[in-house]
Amino acid sequence: MPLNVDANRIYEDSLKAIKEVLGGHYRICAITDHEGEIEITESVHPYWSSLRPAGDVYWSRVNDLTTSKVKVPATTLDALVEELSLKPPFLLKLDVQGAEQAALKGARDVLENCSVVVCETDVDDFQDINAMLLAAGFFLYDLTTLQRLRDGTLGCFYPVYVSGKLAHLKPQAFWDARRQCCRDRRAGDAPQDDPGAEQVGPQPAALWAERCRPQRSLSLRFRREIQALLRQLLTRFMLAHSLVA
Repeated sequence: MPLNVDANRIYEDSLKAIKEVLGGHYRICAITDHEGEIEITESVHPYWSSLRPAGDVYWSRVNDLTTSKVKVPATTLDALVEELSLKPPFLLKLDVQGAEQAALKGARDVLENCSVVVCETDVDDFQDINAMLLAAGFFLYDLTTLQRLRDGTLGCFYPVYVSGKLAHLKPQAFWDARRQCCRDRRAGDAPQDDPGAEQVGPQPAALWAERCRPQRSLSLRFRREIQALLRQLLTRFMLAHSLVA
């Protein structure tokens, strides 16, 4: 069941339309590490509005195009999940214009029951966000949607994290098995040049398949589960954008 949140009331009609199509819930409030009220800095484009104050490095990325400051309701992800009685497991997607760390601090219980976290980050914030999610028991699975600055350096991107509870599905010994296969080939397990020579042990292809089949099966299963979760998220994201448009 989706829960969509935005601090800017200009997007409320879009969130209502998403709810009508997909069900679930929506809230107009800021997601941070406490409940109550918080000040946000608005931009010439409402999408860029952020909890980060004017003068922060975040604003230098958008040419310091700030306008005014307003106070909005604030809450935490943990409080929202409790209020709405949402049931895990969760898939969390954060795109909160530089407030990701505060949002994660207010989501300790959510992260405990979360399978996947997709989180937009500026390159300057990545190390801190990465450290928080690693400490919460996640591992980095992928880096997607890399956006580069004019000089070609990395600007922002979407890292994808997976819960350590799914680590048993992550391939662990794939490369070790391949190196072992190569060593076995060099050691003489490969077929003899003489067609009539006695073959000792399995053929290389069979040897490779035999050793790697269980690991490859786990790897495929892991990829399929994560890809299924990401497909659900992408479908909702694309639908949301089509409704907004």
